[in-house]
Amino acid sequence: MISGKGIVLLQNIMENNGEKSIKDLSSELEMGERTVRYEIEKIEEYLNVNYKLENISNIELTKGTVKVKDIQVVKEILKENYNIKFLSSEEREIYIFLQILFKRSINQGKLSEKLDISRNTLKLYLKNIKDLLDNYNLKLEISPKKGLILIGEEESIRLCTLNFFAILKNSKNYLFKEIIENEISIEEDGIIAFMNYCQKLMNRIVSDEAFEIIKKYLKITIATVKNGNNMKKIKNENFLEETDEYKAIKKASALIESSYDIELSKIEYLKITDFFLGSHTYNHKYSYYENWVEMEVLIKKLIQNFNKRIDVDISKDDILLDGLLNH
Repeated sequence: MISGKGIVLLQNIMENNGEKSIKDLSSELEMGERTVRYEIEKIEEYLNVNYKLENISNIELTKGTVKVKDIQVVKEILKENYNIKFLSSEEREIYIFLQILFKRSINQGKLSEKLDISRNTLKLYLKNIKDLLDNYNLKLEISPKKGLILIGEEESIRLCTLNFFAILKNSKNYLFKEIIENEISIEEDGIIAFMNYCQKLMNRIVSDEAFEIIKKYLKITIATVKNGNNMKKIKNENFLEETDEYKAIKKASALIESSYDIELSKIEYLKITDFFLGSHTYNHKYSYYENWVEMEVLIKKLIQNFNKRIDVDISKDDILLDGLLNH
């Protein structure tokens, strides 16, 4: 195993396209330059022993600069050696959040032991996470057998997951990427074929940005449906069912169902329609689409803030919420 310092050092180099000066590494990681050189030597020794690369230098150290020659080998090393106990405070919170979204429940005792933190520290992380979940009307509730379980509408859970993926898209943490790949290990060819046929039937092309977001949502949908988590209701059902986009998506449905051996309900296809309709709002001057997955959260906050200023309680008025969403 590479030391914790070595892992952090390697990741920092990889974040800079595999090349960085010893001076910058020393400054950013608060290590002495001699320590940086020593850790690099130990990493190279690890490569030689474990990857039989005695005659090949994968990490070059010249003129005060560290350069990784074989990027792929180092990526594999990071994947194999990244220990969960090396996570920063912020990364621990992200890790806990990922566990909640994918597993739908957590055991506080086992999780605090795995992260090597006290239960009181875990509770502090959970407090922040509960605040984030509240934005999507999601809650963590105690279950006698399962620990803390995630409670809320399936639509909200998936939107929260999708939005969280957007936050993580620039993360260089290989542990998070591996968790996501393992939990949503869905081959993309069937999804792409389905989306391309939908576009052909709709006689339009969605933007690259919209395409990627819809593709991610479909991967989440397929994975969650296979785990038995089906969407049971959706806002604006009658409106969505009457659209041409829904008719096109239903016509293309056999492509996705045969590719992944699943059967999606009418509600699932209506939600997919909702995503394709959202792609209409994209333009090059102003990317409204970039933020549209957060729109419901913003509208709920708007209603809550206005509710505090009037005598009538409108906080649970679903017709008002749907009307503002449509607008």
